[in-house]
Amino acid sequence: MKNSIIFILILLGVGLGAFFFGSSKGAEKAKSLLEKELPMEQALREVEVSIWETSNAVFYYMLYPSRTSLEEYRHQLTDVTEFMTRYKNLIETDEEKALADKFDISWNQVVSKAEALFQARNEFQETHEKTWDMVHEADDVLNYKLEPSLISGSLDLLAKQRVVRELEVSVWEAISATNYYVYRQFDKPKLEYPAQIDDVAEFIGIYKNLTLVDSEKSDLAVFEATWGKAVYLMNQLHGDAEKLAEDQVVFWEAVHKADDIIDFEIRPHLAQRISR
Repeated sequence: MKNSIIFILILLGVGLGAFFFGSSKGAEKAKSLLEKELPMEQALREVEVSIWETSNAVFYYMLYPSRTSLEEYRHQLTDVTEFMTRYKNLIETDEEKALADKFDISWNQVVSKAEALFQARNEFQETHEKTWDMVHEADDVLNYKLEPSLISGSLDLLAKQRVVRELEVSVWEAISATNYYVYRQFDKPKLEYPAQIDDVAEFIGIYKNLTLVDSEKSDLAVFEATWGKAVYLMNQLHGDAEKLAEDQVVFWEAVHKADDIIDFEIRPHLAQRISR
């Protein structure tokens, strides 16, 4: 923004000089400003706006994957290309071309990182849905296999009811901590999650030490296998969430790097061109 204000002041200064002095050189300069430098400045401004609108669309997609944010992202990519092309069509020196090429390389890295983020976010969503389904399957084993066998009567009935109840509570506390952590990487849910995993393992051990009939042993084995798959997916979600957060930081830094090329290299060069 500061560079834009300085640039505008330079434009005004040169334009006023041409107006008051009325020299042929001043008139030529004013003509160049209107036909070249001012359109170049306008194009750069539009490029910068689209850079940040692209970034906003990416981050919105990370929070809430939607067709709208994806379409906005594509639209802004088109705008960056269009306005950068307008700028390139007016450059005159090898140095200007080199700076434009430098921006293109940097911007291509931004786009590459954005596309990778979209892919990672989609895969993350698929894993999250699979995890949710697998936790429900584990809970269904408790609700529709272990609990009905208790109702029909068995040895250690009260102890078994207590263990099944504790298992179910710990299962849902584990996925709750996971759901919290995958979107907000805070310490509390990160610490709560392994504690609940340990609780499930503890209560499985307690259940095994009770007097079990063959059907109860079989149902417990089904629960353990299903729960093992759920834990695997939850662990994957935790790791993927952390990687996704890290990649978003890298993307953010890449966006700033591309924008800095315009702010601190291309714009100052354009200002020097005007002042000559």
